[in-house]
Amino acid sequence: MALRTGFTTGAYAAATTLAAWRCLHSKRNGKRISLLFPDGKTRKINIDGWEKTANGARAWAKKDAGDDVDITNGAIVRAHVMSINGNQTVQEDYKIECGKGTLYLRAGKGVGISTREGLEIPVGKWAITPTPQAMISNNLKHAGMNLKKETWLTEISIDNGELLAKKTLNPMLGVEGGLSILGTSGIVVPCSNAAYIKTIEILLKGAYRVGCKTAVFVTGGRSHKAASELYSSLQEVSFIRIGDFIKEACDCAKAVGFNNVIVCCMPGKLAKYALGHEYTHAHHVALSMDNLSILLETSGLTPVNASYCSEAKSVREFLTRMTKNNRSKALKIMQYHAKEVLKSWIPDIEITVRVLAFDGKEWLI
Repeated sequence: MALRTGFTTGAYAAATTLAAWRCLHSKRNGKRISLLFPDGKTRKINIDGWEKTANGARAWAKKDAGDDVDITNGAIVRAHVMSINGNQTVQEDYKIECGKGTLYLRAGKGVGISTREGLEIPVGKWAITPTPQAMISNNLKHAGMNLKKETWLTEISIDNGELLAKKTLNPMLGVEGGLSILGTSGIVVPCSNAAYIKTIEILLKGAYRVGCKTAVFVTGGRSHKAASELYSSLQEVSFIRIGDFIKEACDCAKAVGFNNVIVCCMPGKLAKYALGHEYTHAHHVALSMDNLSILLETSGLTPVNASYCSEAKSVREFLTRMTKNNRSKALKIMQYHAKEVLKSWIPDIEITVRVLAFDGKEWLI
């Protein structure tokens, strides 16, 4: 059965802003509102409430991300639209021309601010990227903001946004104080890998812009912590959490212009790299212990030790069955082949592969 698509936080920022504008101008809202998307199509999106306020109107909606595993699915997105004069703005606001009208866009509670290069928005501005900005302004133009020379402010907030942000990649992206409002289409594709890969690209571009020539790829929290201590002389932005996307991360590093890539991983990932896997998620890419055993034996590991690999259910089990010297030899064989695979993807970049123990406390290689 096909998974159901949903809408981005940016789409809800635009939808609630439009609903608030309509409420302010005594236009009827329904439980669903027609919203113009970047592809030029109009789609219906839910609105859960609206009301006039002392100085404007506000609307809110519960985000529906479809069947995607989105941490912000179900979050309440709010917009408050009000008439202002130019003296009521702050430097973090965005100024957007809407025909004759002028719109200032501001983040409220639960939406963060950019503190690092690479997010397609200036450092020191609210974490609302260009596509959501355009969705908001384009929908307001169609609703009539373009007709009069007036100045308006819309403030976007997300309930519990600060807490939700801690469970996202926002801290790595340099967004502080809450969630970011990102997106390029307004549509959430369920379980899309594209969003994670785009995050890797953003992080790499941001690091390169501030002068980093070496990217350190880490696969999770333990490898990130250990690598940060091992390479403490490097800027924190050099450390890129790539998850399972080793091939895409390498391609991005090449496209951005890095000279050096250091890959810090654990033995399980190392084995998959050595066997040439471009994507390493355990639910999608099963590690063949038989193939690994063949690779190790043909590369010099004794048949009896290689047989431990084919008999084991995991790399961890395999490594624990050998002596320290043979374990080291097996790891170095995997390291060699992993490096060769990575070099075949990005031949012009210097590659270093470091391997961390399963407990995250010791570098094995």
